[in-house]
Amino acid sequence: MKNIVVALKKDHSFRQLKRLFLLPYLFFFFLFAFTAQGQDFRKGIGPLSNGPHFGMGFGLFSQGQLPSWIKPGLVVYYRSEGGNRGGGSASYLVMSTAYVVCAVEPNRVLGIEVQASKMGVSLIPKVLGKRGDGLFWVDPQRMAAMLSPQSIEQARRQGIAISGQPGLVIFEYAPRGKGVTKQVIKYDVRSGLVLDFETVSWSGVETAGSTVTKVSFLQKGSVQLPSLPSLPAAARMSALYQLQTVEQYTGMAVPTGRIQVQPMGNDGELARFNITTMDNSSAPLNSKEAWGLRFMGPHYYHPVLLHGYTLSLPGIGVTMVAKGNQVSVSWNGVIWGVATVDPRTGLVFSFQNKIFGGMTTGTLVH
Repeated sequence: MKNIVVALKKDHSFRQLKRLFLLPYLFFFFLFAFTAQGQDFRKGIGPLSNGPHFGMGFGLFSQGQLPSWIKPGLVVYYRSEGGNRGGGSASYLVMSTAYVVCAVEPNRVLGIEVQASKMGVSLIPKVLGKRGDGLFWVDPQRMAAMLSPQSIEQARRQGIAISGQPGLVIFEYAPRGKGVTKQVIKYDVRSGLVLDFETVSWSGVETAGSTVTKVSFLQKGSVQLPSLPSLPAAARMSALYQLQTVEQYTGMAVPTGRIQVQPMGNDGELARFNITTMDNSSAPLNSKEAWGLRFMGPHYYHPVLLHGYTLSLPGIGVTMVAKGNQVSVSWNGVIWGVATVDPRTGLVFSFQNKIFGGMTTGTLVH
C-alpha cells in the first residue's frame, strides 16, 4: 500500500480533496435544474431518473483494497439532506438513499444508486467506488494516516486544515480565499463504512447564509439478485424519445423536448452511453455520460427481469416490480414511475414518471 505522505508530496491527494469541496455546489446545480425544468434528464429516462441527486463521492485515494464485506446483493441505506439556510432565502430537501451492489470486480464496485424524495424517485446504475474509497466507504488506514503531523503540515501549505482522530476527520478549506467550507467524515475504524458525511459552506457574505449537506447512515441490508447471463441487446442500441410534461392541476400536456441515448462501448460489465438533451426543434442543449449494467441502463431493463422480479428496498420504502412488459417503481406504496419494455431486447418503449407538480412522459421515436 502506497504511503499517504508520498502521495501528498506529489499533490495528488489534495487535488482530489479540492474536488471533494465541489460536492455541495454540484448538488445545488442539479437541484436548481430539476426544480426549474421539472426534472433533470441528463441522468437518463424512465423510472431510473426522475429526481435530483446529492450524496457522497470521496475520490481521496487511487490505490488500496476493496473491503471484503462489500459483496453482490449488499444494500447500504442513508438519509440525505441539504440546502441553503439563512440569508433571506431558504431551500431544504430531505432524501432517502440506497446503494445496491450488483457486481464486485478486482478494482471497482458496480451497482445502483436509488434515491427518493418529494421531487421524484431515481434508480441510477453507476460505479459505486474503486480501490481506496467509494460512495459509502473509505480506507480507514489511509484516513488515519492523513492525521499524521507530516500530512497535516503538507495540507496546511496547500490551504487545507485537517484535524480529528481515527474515525472522524475534518477538513476546512477557503475556496479562492473567500468564505469557508468545512467537511466532516465519520467512519467505522474497522470496516471503513461511512457513518456520517457533512459539508457546511459559508460564502463570507452575511446575506448569503450557509449551504449544508448531510448524509447519515441508517442500516445495511441485502437483496436477492437475478442471474443475468450478459448485457441485454438494448445496451447496444441507440434510442430517441419525445418528452412532454403534464401539469398536475390543469392536466395540460406541454412538449418539453427530446432525449437521445447513444451507446459508447463497454468496459467489462459496464456499458457506457452518451445522453443528449434537445429542445423541441431537436437542437442539442447538453450532453452527459451515463452507465448501464446487466440489470438496467438509462434506456433498458434486462428482459429476464420481465419474467417476474421484485427489487424491494424496505430501508427507504422503494420497490421495483418487473412483470410482463412493464416495470413500475413505487415509494411508500405510491407508484412514481411506469415503463413499457420490449420483452425481447429490454428496450424501453415508453414511460411515465411522477414529478413534483405533475408528470413526465416519454415515447420512443426510433
